[in-house]
Amino acid sequence: MITGSNIIVDIIGLVFTAFSVTLLVLFGEVNLNRLKAIGPYEVGYKEFKTSKFDNAVSVYYPINKDHYKRMVASRNVRWLRDGDKTLLGIAKASG
Repeated sequence: MITGSNIIVDIIGLVFTAFSVTLLVLFGEVNLNRLKAIGPYEVGYKEFKTSKFDNAVSVYYPINKDHYKRMVASRNVRWLRDGDKTLLGIAKASG
């Protein structure tokens, strides 16, 4: 136990953590995989980097399903934004 900590705060934190873990076990990760989109739209996606600070920006927007099938479905974005640089960063971070 941390010296000088409040036991009530520790118990509340433990309860919330246990609740969160229970929800994760019961329902799985929150990634919206089971969500089925309805209506005349698909989700368009574009990513770019800002020139000033080199921040990665992701933009999601509604797009017509017909346009999506013709233009986007075959040219989807890459899984790794920066290719080999991302893999190198993951390798360095993991050990």
